[in-house]
Amino acid sequence: SFQGLAMAVPVSSAGCGLSQRQLKGKLRNETLLWQEPGLPAVNRSVLSYVPSGAQDGKPLPVVIVFHGWGGHAIDYHEKYTFGALAEAAEFL
Repeated sequence: SFQGLAMAVPVSSAGCGLSQRQLKGKLRNETLLWQEPGLPAVNRSVLSYVPSGAQDGKPLPVVIVFHGWGGHAIDYHEKYTFGALAEAAEFL
């Protein structure tokens, strides 16, 4: 039974407004302000990677990796070779 499990449902998006040509094959690091009621605001680092074979207008699946136990996102990206995985499986 799949009760209680999240199911992936494709959702159309206009995208971020940047051409994939600018991002292909590059690891992008952004800092976003995270705000939650009752908690202090903190900056969060977000990494994103667009595979070099990505085509403008062609949707790709998105994989989100939450790292825990301390450490840094870049360490997980490098240790688990997410760039190479994204290239092979064509996901963001």
